[in-house]
Amino acid sequence: MKPPLSTALLTIFSIILLTISLSGCKQKGCTDKNALNYNSVAGEDDGSCLYCQTQVTKADTNEYSFLDGNYDNGNNPYYNNYIGKVYSVTRFISYNDIKCGNNLCTTSVIIQNLIGRTFSFSARFQLYGIDTLINNISVPAFGNINIGKTFSLPSLTNCGANNVDFFISGTFIYH
Repeated sequence: MKPPLSTALLTIFSIILLTISLSGCKQKGCTDKNALNYNSVAGEDDGSCLYCQTQVTKADTNEYSFLDGNYDNGNNPYYNNYIGKVYSVTRFISYNDIKCGNNLCTTSVIIQNLIGRTFSFSARFQLYGIDTLINNISVPAFGNINIGKTFSLPSLTNCGANNVDFFISGTFIYH
């Protein structure tokens, strides 16, 4: 026996209504592909997207003055005078999520010339136990140069200009 027409129509209408209501339900979530918490199945953005954020913290600054100790038989007009300064500026760069990158410790070493003549020299920098020898550093009269180094360190406790040592190798050459 066939079901009455009203039952068949009610069944068809129910199926159509259910299909429409289910297709109208969209999962909410973050729909921005650039976000950390992107949800590929979300059909409606709910404002929950999270993005990479960077924080830069100045960790430490040190300053060293240096003098020319080369007597050169009395021919050095700068003998025993302060001719330059070395500044080390350390910054800690951290991210809000590991997906954004590793935390970094950056150190800039700036050499400033305090006299009216260009001078050059060689120096050894020891940054966080890593030795770097730089030959023929030339600093213009009353100018400065910046030598930057970047280290990937696990925490802020290791990041500081106190971890920077500066050693002058040889003598100063004036130009």
